[in-house]
Amino acid sequence: MESQLVYTNFSRVKSKRKTSHVMIELASALLVLFIASIIYYGIKGGADTGKYMLRIFLNTLVCFVTAFAVEYFGIILIDRKTLKAYEEAMKQNMWLTALKRTVTHSYFYVTPLITMLLFPVYTPIHVMFISILVGELIGKMVFGGFGSNIFNPALTGRIFATICFSQEIANGTAVKVGTDISTGATINGIANSSGWLGMYTDQLSNLDLFLGNYRGALGETMAFLLIILGIYLMIRKVIDYRLTLTYVVSLFIFAFFMGVTGKHGFVGSLEFAFRQICFGGILFGAVFCITDPVTSPVSGTGKIVFALIAAFVTAMIRYFGSAPEGVAYSILVANMLAPVIDRMLSRKTNQKMVYQYVSIAALSLLVIGSGIGTGLYIDAHKASEKPEEKANIRMTSNEKFEMVYSEMASLEGVIE
Repeated sequence: MESQLVYTNFSRVKSKRKTSHVMIELASALLVLFIASIIYYGIKGGADTGKYMLRIFLNTLVCFVTAFAVEYFGIILIDRKTLKAYEEAMKQNMWLTALKRTVTHSYFYVTPLITMLLFPVYTPIHVMFISILVGELIGKMVFGGFGSNIFNPALTGRIFATICFSQEIANGTAVKVGTDISTGATINGIANSSGWLGMYTDQLSNLDLFLGNYRGALGETMAFLLIILGIYLMIRKVIDYRLTLTYVVSLFIFAFFMGVTGKHGFVGSLEFAFRQICFGGILFGAVFCITDPVTSPVSGTGKIVFALIAAFVTAMIRYFGSAPEGVAYSILVANMLAPVIDRMLSRKTNQKMVYQYVSIAALSLLVIGSGIGTGLYIDAHKASEKPEEKANIRMTSNEKFEMVYSEMASLEGVIE
């Protein structure tokens, strides 16, 4: 009787046991990244360490309590009839059954962990509360809970918060300028203001970017740890390697050709592409967001097409949009297309196979061609700058970085 009444609203999950193991390992990886961020701010926070730790604690408490409350009462409202039947058949309290499902079937703890890592360390508490509330309600429970949602819940809340509270989020960001830590502009904002092809992060070496020796959103700065966790999760088959690798490699190739046409040379373009991948939310999005099995296609080819679309949209927003990032927006756009991709590419008939190969080839060429075009466009736009603007190029890298930073500190927010 119990097996017939177990909560099984998992549209893209084949077995409960596999799902529970996947979610536990995923949450463990997120927890490792979260703890590493806490340690970093504990060591590097200086006089502000106490404030950072208090804010992280309060934000964590608010996120988890809000997520639990929304999912617990949401399950009761959505599945009240099923819970009643279970109570009558198994003689178990309906409220305790809802509690069990919230923890073991809805996995309420994953969304707040991802949400925490999407924000900078000193984000106001009310911003975190509204973000997790919107993410859980609009991104998850409105669709019927875990397994039925079409959008990534954490990204849904993050985008809503970005639109409504960009300045508050900006003030919660800390960026390394020389030996000082200041709040305001983000690395992405500085890059955007400098025209992307400039040496806008000279004070941050490749090693700094790789190790995360600068400040930003809690989960996005430690590239080396994200790579390690990504490899582990792919080996364990917690996340699908096709989604992660396609997304990252596509953006790397895009940035490489952008650097080539932007006159960085072959070696310089490789370094440029490496730096583009290391900062911002690309690696975090590739490991923990785009790989959500509920909101991504089921078929292997569909996953590749899905990731290529997300990579292309990310690049267009990052290099041409007013938002100096684009990862969250692009993944949500791809989420909307996931059902269509499945319908078009899921079967392995000859006709479907042709569609699959043509789709992958066309999107791959689009990524490469767009990278070339973007480099040419930005380089041409840079060449057409006014003489007084060109004079800035003769500044030292430190002077230019500090000038751009001071301009961005009052204008730019953390925009995903």
